[in-house]
Amino acid sequence: MNKRIISMLLCAVMLITVFAGCGGQGDTPGSAEKDINKAQLVVAVNPIFAYSEEDYVIAFNDIKNAIQSDSEAATLTSMHNSTSWNWVYREGENWKQRGIYNLARWSNGRGAACKTLNAYSFDDDGTISLLGYTTGVADVVPYEGGTIPSYGVLLSASGNEEEALCYTVSKSGNITIPSGTVTAVESIDGVKTGFLAEDGTERSAVVRIIINSREYWSGELMNSTAAEDGLAVTELTYPEISNIPVSEGDIIFISVELNAQLNKTDDVSKPDDTFESDDYYNLNSSTGSSGSSAPDDTKPAESGEITLLADFESRFRIIYPRETGAETLKIISAMRLNMEEILDAEQISRNDGYDETEYEILIGKTNRSESTQVYNELINARPNHAADYIVRMVGTKIVIAATTDYALQLAVDYFMDNYCKNDKSTVPSNLNYVVRENKSAIMLGGNNIASFTIRTEKYPSYMVVTAAKDLQEYIMKQTGYNMEIGKDTASSKYEILIGPNTRGLTGLSDIYGYEITLDGNTLKFNVGSTTAANEAVQVFLNDLKSNGNFKDGYKKSGKYSESAYSLSGGYGLIWYDDFTGDFKNGDLVDKTKWSSMSDTTNGPWYKLSEVQDKIDRGIGGPWITEGVDEGYVMEGMQTRPGIEGENYFLRDDCLVEVTKKSDTGYDAVRLYTGSTMNYRYGMTEARMIMATNNGACSALWASLSGNEIDVYENFGKDSFVANIHTWLPEHIDHNASGDMDHIVVEPAEGEHFYDTFHYIGYEWTDSYMAFYLDGEIFCFVDISDEKFVQFRKLIALKLANGVGTGTYSLDYNPGDYLGDNVDDFYEEQIIDFVRIYQKNDKKSVMRIK
Repeated sequence: MNKRIISMLLCAVMLITVFAGCGGQGDTPGSAEKDINKAQLVVAVNPIFAYSEEDYVIAFNDIKNAIQSDSEAATLTSMHNSTSWNWVYREGENWKQRGIYNLARWSNGRGAACKTLNAYSFDDDGTISLLGYTTGVADVVPYEGGTIPSYGVLLSASGNEEEALCYTVSKSGNITIPSGTVTAVESIDGVKTGFLAEDGTERSAVVRIIINSREYWSGELMNSTAAEDGLAVTELTYPEISNIPVSEGDIIFISVELNAQLNKTDDVSKPDDTFESDDYYNLNSSTGSSGSSAPDDTKPAESGEITLLADFESRFRIIYPRETGAETLKIISAMRLNMEEILDAEQISRNDGYDETEYEILIGKTNRSESTQVYNELINARPNHAADYIVRMVGTKIVIAATTDYALQLAVDYFMDNYCKNDKSTVPSNLNYVVRENKSAIMLGGNNIASFTIRTEKYPSYMVVTAAKDLQEYIMKQTGYNMEIGKDTASSKYEILIGPNTRGLTGLSDIYGYEITLDGNTLKFNVGSTTAANEAVQVFLNDLKSNGNFKDGYKKSGKYSESAYSLSGGYGLIWYDDFTGDFKNGDLVDKTKWSSMSDTTNGPWYKLSEVQDKIDRGIGGPWITEGVDEGYVMEGMQTRPGIEGENYFLRDDCLVEVTKKSDTGYDAVRLYTGSTMNYRYGMTEARMIMATNNGACSALWASLSGNEIDVYENFGKDSFVANIHTWLPEHIDHNASGDMDHIVVEPAEGEHFYDTFHYIGYEWTDSYMAFYLDGEIFCFVDISDEKFVQFRKLIALKLANGVGTGTYSLDYNPGDYLGDNVDDFYEEQIIDFVRIYQKNDKKSVMRIK
């Protein structure tokens, strides 16, 4: 079986395009030389476990793919989340896991790093490590007489513990381990390992194959001093081990145990002289010289300076990828507005689907070749590149390259601060600014925090997602890794769980309270509300700034101080209703916060001619044709406030708004804050189950005088749209006018908006509006232009559930869903809470009446 399996596997691997360790072309600074060398053994092995001739596990494929994935995404989670491989060490009779400390260039016991191969390291100096290689890419040299498999993994070990690469069996059956070799490596890409230490130092190491607690094979590597016959042993061959019965969860170990003194200094190669310091550095960022005369405004000056203006117009267009997310668009929009203000000229921005022009500012990974060139250099320089960026002039293109929004904001800020100061600003034709700051690890219970995945509930709040992103951004800044943010519908080995309503978190009775605990591989934020969750993360971030190593058992508790501006972005909770009160006078909601517009306002209305037209065409119904007043008939918003179970009431600490069939048409409800509270700017968020099941027209919106913000409107369907309207001096539907994208938000496949709670909200500033569903932007609107002047005014919040006119709901009405059973129509909109967060600035206003 051995030869056949090996032949098949070699063919399979040769079909794979391999760049082991994501070797790149850009130089990466190496570590500084150390005064003391650590003894280190490096062996090349090619572990293969075969269940059958068609079903096998290859360590090389899994490790190589995990390293490549983490290298490109600047993460440390791929091996733990997507493979069955791990690294452990023996402590007494037990094996104990080592967390991934870093992903960086492979280094030896003296700190010399190779140029191209990335390795997972399991200690702070990188001398215990794992990487996948192919001899076609990597220069892996054995000691004399040894042979290196054409592909495999390199295990590096130091210290006194027995270290092991282990595989957790995924299914029960029989496993065969084909025969193979364990070869001691002399050098990797020219960097020596120094294992033999032929200076009289006795050096040996034991290699074993173990399944659970049973040893199936062992061998010893040694230098000539340790060998009785004076002959060094630098390669071992293990035989085929056939048909081993295994059960799911069993563990196969390939271990190495080094028993030797420290290397002598002259036995280890020095770092390559071309390596630069890993400090923050600026490559060739000279601003050039403009000479004594002002540059020609129509073309680049001979000195190498290129003006941002040409004939009083902006010379450059901002170009970004077509699939750019809303968070990135916020950065680009702010940059464009800033450039317009500074240059006093229109600044055009377009996606890369537009025709190429000579002068462009390329932001992100656009389809322009200049972007691709710089972007590839960025990600290949080192795996932990999440905080790195490049601002470079390539021909007539200004390339701003970063792989995360955090780094992109830094890059844009650098460009604006240094090269867009006034209408005379110029950019040097040799501009080349590269940022790769020194990074350090942050440990949680002995594991690198970048190995953790942040998890929230399936449908999270803006405040929770923003807190998660604050933590993610800080980790990027300190470690260079992009910690993943996911939902609690999945699980992983290392997790940071942020409540409320997140797996395993019971929630606290105090809505402002929080408890933070580190238990094994899980950091938990148990909280009483989304506000408390955000506060808890801010407190933890403060601890992170003074402590880079959290021991298992870390605990912290506290509570958010109401109205304190201590949340993400300087926000504070300024106004809210959690619908939990026991109100006076039999009120069904807090009348100090809400009143019913239906007490004073009727509508919507149908024209009688419109009703007759529907009847003639057989559309929907029933349509009311009697009791017509002045040519109109009322169909909806005929509310009867104050009657429990009729229109609005509290149930299970939630507001319930009801629309249903009545004798006069459809009852409905609209609660608003117009007579109790008006406000301007901030983040508004509600947690609700939408009324989108049977043709109701539900909405969360705001308006007061001349303005209207529709956070969501469903138009009688199980979907919704965000929009804004200007009403004075004339009506402008900004969705229809093209001022914002018309985005129809659909529920996930197999789901509905009416069957579970979702978070709906919007962030409102004087320059933009951003609409959020479950903590993520789905629509972004630039409102800096004067045509949006009405959105500098106060506004009142509204919660509505009713049935719209045929025109409004585009002929979607209860009759479309219920047919002859329309008299049974009944739809609830359920609101858990409404919260408004604002910043402590002069622009934000909260007026309580």
